[in-house]
Amino acid sequence: MKNYVITTDATADYPTSLAEKNFYVIPMSYVIDGTLYDDIHNKKLSPVDFFNELQSGKFSSTSMVSHDEATNFFEKLLKDGNDIIHIAFPPVLSGCYDCYLQVAEELRVRYPERKFEVIDSRSASIGEGLLVWYALRNREKGASYENELVYISDIRDNMGHIFTVDDPMHLYRGGRLKKTTAVVAKTLKIKPIITVNAVGELVQIGKVVGRKAALNYMVDYMKTNHKGKQDMVFIQHADNLEDALILKQKVMDAFKITEDNIVIDFVGPIIGSHLGKGTITMSFRSKDRHPMKKFDD
Repeated sequence: MKNYVITTDATADYPTSLAEKNFYVIPMSYVIDGTLYDDIHNKKLSPVDFFNELQSGKFSSTSMVSHDEATNFFEKLLKDGNDIIHIAFPPVLSGCYDCYLQVAEELRVRYPERKFEVIDSRSASIGEGLLVWYALRNREKGASYENELVYISDIRDNMGHIFTVDDPMHLYRGGRLKKTTAVVAKTLKIKPIITVNAVGELVQIGKVVGRKAALNYMVDYMKTNHKGKQDMVFIQHADNLEDALILKQKVMDAFKITEDNIVIDFVGPIIGSHLGKGTITMSFRSKDRHPMKKFDD
C-alpha cells in the first residue's frame, strides 16, 4: 500500500504540540501595515508579538495561497512518493479551496500514479484542526486511503465550534458587523458568541455582557451540543491564556475530562488577523450542525 499524507491549511490552527510525521501544513503569509511576514522577506512574529501589534492599532491582512505556492507545496509531496488528502478551509470563507481543486487536477495529470483529493472541512480554525486530529487518529489505526476519505466526509459535520471575541471592532473591519454596532458592543462590553454552520459560514448565536458570561455560555453550548465521549477538546486563545485556562477547568468539571484530552494553544495569525487579541475559541465532537443563516448583527 502506498504512503499517504494528510495536509491542511494554516487556518486550521493545528496545535504545535500535536505535530507528527506524514502531516503537513501549507504556509500562509500576512501583512501588517504594509510589512509582509512570510519567513522569506520577514520572519513571522511570535504569537504574543503578533497580537500586541494588533492591540497597538496596527492592521493585519491575509491573502489566498497562490496557484504557484500550492503547486510547489503539493508537488514536492507527490515527487516523494506520497498520495495526498488535503483538508481545506471551506470555500464559503476563502478562495483557496477552488485553487487547490485546480492544482490537484493539474497534478493528477502530471502524476497519474498518485492520488490527490481535496476535502472541504466545512470548518474554521480549530474546528478544522480537530477534524484533522480525528483524521490522523483514523490513519494511525490503519485506515486505507479510500476509507480515510469516507471517514473524514462522515465526521466533518460533527466538529462543534464556539468562539467569542474581545474587541468587536475586528469583526467590523472584516465586514461582519456594522460600525455603529461594533462601537456600541465595545463600549458596553458586549461579547458576541459565534459558531460555524453546516457549510462553514459564521453564525452569531448569542450576545452576553462580560468575559465571565461569555465563557459560561461556551460551556453551556457544549453541554447542549456535545456528542458522546470527548476524545479531544481544543481550546485556543489570542494571547489570553488566563481565560483559556478558566474555560479548560470549566470543561473538565462539566464533562469529567482529564487534562490529557484538552489541548490549549494560540490562535494563529491568519485567523487572528480577523478576530483580534483576546479571542477565545473551542472545538469539540458535536451533534450534526444544521444549516443556518450567515453571521449578521
